[in-house]
Amino acid sequence: MADKKNKIEVADDNAALFAHKKELAQCETDLVQAKKTITAHTITKKEVAKELKLAQKEIEKAAKIQKIYERGLREMMFIISHKIRQPIAKIMGLSLLLEDGIDNSEEVQQIVVYMKESSKLLDVFTRELTAFVHQQENIKKG
Repeated sequence: MADKKNKIEVADDNAALFAHKKELAQCETDLVQAKKTITAHTITKKEVAKELKLAQKEIEKAAKIQKIYERGLREMMFIISHKIRQPIAKIMGLSLLLEDGIDNSEEVQQIVVYMKESSKLLDVFTRELTAFVHQQENIKKG
């Protein structure tokens, strides 16, 4: 009888061990899956970090281009307000003199010379401005 009791206990122990072994196998499978998931998340985080670094570099590049562009706009405003307005103001003043009427043909000739000079300056400045605008567009395109 003791022998039968021992056999039953051994069988029960074996069944318990088998169940425990089955649980351990499931735990091992779960751990392997968790490791795969963690590895995938780690790879994803590294990829996102790389993308963020690239995006940051692009933002910094865009900020530099924006500063250059803004500086260019200020220069363009200076050209417009000073270099271009000056010959325009001269031409307007000279046209007023002509409008008032001048009796002396030498004075008329001198006014014409001044107007030509002013219009040539205006032509040079507008060409410079056009070239400058094209340069700024190329800078902005990067």
